[in-house]
Amino acid sequence: MPISLSGSLNLSGSLTTTGTITATTLVVETITSSISSITGSTNFGSLSSNTHKFTGSLNASGSGNFSGSLTATDLIVSDTYANDPLIKLVTTTSGNVEVQMRTTTTTYNAGIGVVTSGYDFSLFTNNTTRLFISSSGNVGIGTSSPNRLLDVSSGGDTYLRVAGNRGNADDLHVANVEFYNSNSTRIIAEIRAITGTGGTQSNSGQLAFYTNNAGTYAERMRITSGGNVGIGTSTVNSKFIVIDNAEPNASGNITTGTQFAASIASGFASLNLGAYDNGSSIRYGYLRTAYSDNAGSPSEMRFYTGATERMRITSAGDVYIGSSTTNKSSRLVVYGEDTVGNYYALRCYSVGSDILFGVRTDGYINSGTFTNSPYNLVRTGRVMMVDSSGGVGYQSSTRESKTNINNLTDISFLYQLNPVSFNYRKTEEISNTFTDEYNEDLHYGLIADEVEKVNKELVFYNEKNGQKEVAGVEYGKLTAVLVKAIQELTARVQYLENK
Repeated sequence: MPISLSGSLNLSGSLTTTGTITATTLVVETITSSISSITGSTNFGSLSSNTHKFTGSLNASGSGNFSGSLTATDLIVSDTYANDPLIKLVTTTSGNVEVQMRTTTTTYNAGIGVVTSGYDFSLFTNNTTRLFISSSGNVGIGTSSPNRLLDVSSGGDTYLRVAGNRGNADDLHVANVEFYNSNSTRIIAEIRAITGTGGTQSNSGQLAFYTNNAGTYAERMRITSGGNVGIGTSTVNSKFIVIDNAEPNASGNITTGTQFAASIASGFASLNLGAYDNGSSIRYGYLRTAYSDNAGSPSEMRFYTGATERMRITSAGDVYIGSSTTNKSSRLVVYGEDTVGNYYALRCYSVGSDILFGVRTDGYINSGTFTNSPYNLVRTGRVMMVDSSGGVGYQSSTRESKTNINNLTDISFLYQLNPVSFNYRKTEEISNTFTDEYNEDLHYGLIADEVEKVNKELVFYNEKNGQKEVAGVEYGKLTAVLVKAIQELTARVQYLENK
């Protein structure tokens, strides 16, 4: 039978009921109080606006389901047994699952979220994703689309800082990046950021690059705090230096000299090729580009061995060998070592080391000693000549080498020639024009301009601006004419003697 009360009911003992107690307000007040039920559910409130307060602890051995909000100063999840504490955030829809951490404002400040469609995981602050772990395991910082195991991105310049705390000593390792092969369980390469050298170095840095070569782990390249690059050495005092420490006496080492900017009025940029001398010093052979104008344009290339210039190529392409004097206006200039006769400024050799051609520093021209050559003038004593194609050698006089052979009959032109004596005028070396000065040696010969008017076959021409200009006399052609004249004179003398 139901009992209805319109007032208050005070019980000093226990109240046991198998039915339902309905009250506008139910107050249970003791030092320790509890409401227990063998079976069934306990419902607190029927409206979402109801508030239920617990001043002690709330222990739940089963599951707790909250369809609204749960507000707690501290929420502790613990398990004293073998099972690990577990908080499950479950959604029955296709939406995302998030744990939001916010202030009293409506916009959350930080949180953890899982995208249920791809099971990606993200950490966010200020309502912006900061760290993203894709379902494939790629980690993105500043990006939600990482394409590598670690992908770092930003809207502007992206910085990755690896910090260390070291002093002012030289070559201290501040931070290292190692590359590890888990298959061989070895570090195969490494980049080290180290302090500089000399003086206070806490604000100076170098980069050292290491590789593992079949178990030999060593530094291979270094970039100094001044920007110099060294391969095979940690002592880098040039812009670029390559040294093979395994073969210290081998050639092929490369050292570059100072690099000059375009604003430098003059200077040099060098490529030095050197090898260790007994492992203690370096001897250089080097190629140097010289700058001689404010635009920084290279004006010439210079080739050195030791500390001496051996060859120079000017900006015009002229080549000078043996001297740095470059005012000869010639495509190739070769200076001899001395003025005595046994030094040569130029020599050409055969495969068998026989001299083919040589120009001695005293002016003597050697046509060669190659015994198998028919042009060996030294061996034969023949007269050297230069033919119309520029070939140097001798000219054959055998009948086999000639055609259109005719006997000379009319040599009357010979008596029209005017033999003279003269001095040769000097020429200006650069412009190759004649001056008013002349050489002291007296010569005998003919004037080519006059000879041309008598017999054009006795002169030769140069071509200038498409026009032929008489240049000299073919004195060799006069030999046979003179022989014929002598024969005629001899016959006349004999005729007159026989009368």
